[in-house]
Amino acid sequence: MAIQGVIGISSPEIARYAQFYSNLTMVERPANTALAHAISQVISANRNTISELALESGAQWIWYVDDDQVFKPDTLMRLLAHNVDVVSGLYLQRRVPYIPHRYTNVTPAGPIYTQVLAQGDTGIGQVEAVGAGCLLIKTDVLRALEPPYWRLGQIEPAGWGDDIDFCRRVRAAGFNIWCD
Repeated sequence: MAIQGVIGISSPEIARYAQFYSNLTMVERPANTALAHAISQVISANRNTISELALESGAQWIWYVDDDQVFKPDTLMRLLAHNVDVVSGLYLQRRVPYIPHRYTNVTPAGPIYTQVLAQGDTGIGQVEAVGAGCLLIKTDVLRALEPPYWRLGQIEPAGWGDDIDFCRRVRAAGFNIWCD
């Protein structure tokens, strides 16, 4: 039976949050969904490993999740129901001031701006970039990009930003990015 999708777990050598693994066991998922766990200190390498495994298996989608996130059991099914090429669940930075990983005004080589939500904002909305800790993409998106799909070092001065760089290249390839 063919693999429909891949839940790609990225973590360093030592797992960060036990609650993540508890949530993962409860997540609702379609039949023929595979788990791929990539373990290393280099998150872009983890995501590339997951991407290659998904492409080689013929999967239609990948849900990238980081082991420092928590989510409701219906998160994956809710993201899949949107039937868009790229969609992230809304999540926050893990330290004060808990800024959402939902960005607008992403410039080619400069700053990004967090899109702060107003009280009562709900549902799906188009954005310029998102974090990749709860990110669902169709594998056709990867096929439109040149490998390596995930890269570090393009965002200065931090040198990180594999998710922002990925989103920039996804948009340049003609895809829209959404956040629920």
